[in-house]
Amino acid sequence: MVNGTFENKLSKKGEFFWIRFAALAVLAGRAYQHLFFRPPYTEIFWDEGLMQPIINVFGYQWDTFLESNFVLYFQFFAGGILLLGFILLLLTEQWMRRFKIVFLLCGLILTFIAFALFKGNFYRVGQFFEYSAQVGIIFIVFYWLKSSVLRASILVKPIRYLVALTFLCHGLYALGYYPVPYTFSMMVWETFPFLTESMIAYFLLFFGILDMVAVFFILFPINHFAYRTSLWYCVLWGSITAFARIVGTYYAGMPFQSLHEGLYEVIYRLPHAILPLYLLLFDVKKEKVSN
Repeated sequence: MVNGTFENKLSKKGEFFWIRFAALAVLAGRAYQHLFFRPPYTEIFWDEGLMQPIINVFGYQWDTFLESNFVLYFQFFAGGILLLGFILLLLTEQWMRRFKIVFLLCGLILTFIAFALFKGNFYRVGQFFEYSAQVGIIFIVFYWLKSSVLRASILVKPIRYLVALTFLCHGLYALGYYPVPYTFSMMVWETFPFLTESMIAYFLLFFGILDMVAVFFILFPINHFAYRTSLWYCVLWGSITAFARIVGTYYAGMPFQSLHEGLYEVIYRLPHAILPLYLLLFDVKKEKVSN
């Protein structure tokens, strides 16, 4: 009886607001990237060894394919789909359900982007799964719209996995399991200019360890206090690492250009904080109803 009451309260209070908000952030940021910048599609489409057998099937030569502006056309097509998904999320649930296939396409496009970045970073598995929260939330929206009845509690476990995977991969880079990207160090230095090079290395190592601790307790919530603390950590650190994209590169002399070049990266990383916040709110409300 408690569980049924709890689920009813969730549905009445619009618990899926945070799911929708996270998906909006991803699609807004990625659509903006497609309109004004270059997503990493060339990592795949300009790989002759990978693409030539495919284009030969359609009777094209490699040189002809390169001159065809296919990558640009694909970018605008993908950007249009992402923008359409963003617009649908602003409409009623009825419209979203009617065109739910758009969210499946958005999820596939984001998976393709993650694969392109994975390929461009020497096939490091952590690079691919670093985008778990961003990609996974779109597939969760599609699953939600596809289901006639969907209880919020069903989504808790997959969202826990998405959050854990995202922070696990962040932690692998921070710990130095993979070479620490130069941009990581630069963002830390730009945000905290008083840190020396060695201090930055220890700074990243410290948060890499915290990432791993948080991942463990999110995957294995054996202690309620540790589980909740880990979620709070992910909310705070996910927010900081997202906004570091703009704080670390903002130039007061060119404010609009700085926002134009960096804000979209902040926006599509917001699910790194929104999804653990969703888990926190769910846990708090579940505890209140149970009591």
